[in-house]
Amino acid sequence: MKLLGMDCSSLNISLAAMDNDEVIFSLNRKRKKAAAKVIVWLEELLKDKKLEVNDFDMFVIGAGPGSFTGLRISFSIIKAFAFSLKKPVISIGSFYSLAYKLRKKSSKIAVFCDAGRGLIYGATFRFDEKEGLRKSRKESFFKLEDFLRKFKDHMFVTYNYHLRDEVLFFEEKARLWPKNIWPDALSLCRVAKKYFLGKFTSLDRLQPLYIYPKECQVRNLFIAKEKK
Repeated sequence: MKLLGMDCSSLNISLAAMDNDEVIFSLNRKRKKAAAKVIVWLEELLKDKKLEVNDFDMFVIGAGPGSFTGLRISFSIIKAFAFSLKKPVISIGSFYSLAYKLRKKSSKIAVFCDAGRGLIYGATFRFDEKEGLRKSRKESFFKLEDFLRKFKDHMFVTYNYHLRDEVLFFEEKARLWPKNIWPDALSLCRVAKKYFLGKFTSLDRLQPLYIYPKECQVRNLFIAKEKK
């Protein structure tokens, strides 16, 4: 079973492919405005491995939250692949990849990112050997200090470096993972294989998790008008 994964929800543009438990390739590039190059990088990776998109059994997409442009590009690509090749898609919140990498470090993990306007966007996860990794609180808006107090028994992780000092300002004893961890496609492929096989998203319901969806609808309408 071959999986092709993509996550463009953050500054880290990520592609990965797996054949059962074997990693075929994994690419992570942290550049501004790099999402526009993701299809070029994918073509290079496939050519190097002598593969075609049709060789994959399913696609895995990081649903966000995150970059409007990155999510719009990655979802457009995956939708086009799935529609033209009639292959299924597993859509997974990008925070899952961070929680997956830390699941052996803490049984309770709180993942968050900067949402602007003085807010953060966060979700929580729990892990145990019997039930595996599961989301215990879906993505929601919080003030950072409220998030830290509400989930003080969790390990906190973010990929927004500038928020780290704020965490320690509000809660100096907070268990904050000491390094930035980015959403990545390889972790999402592993999450999909372990916890989401068979849980496919139909193309008509395949939507990114935008932080401010109403504003994104306006931007999408503006982009559509510009193309006419």
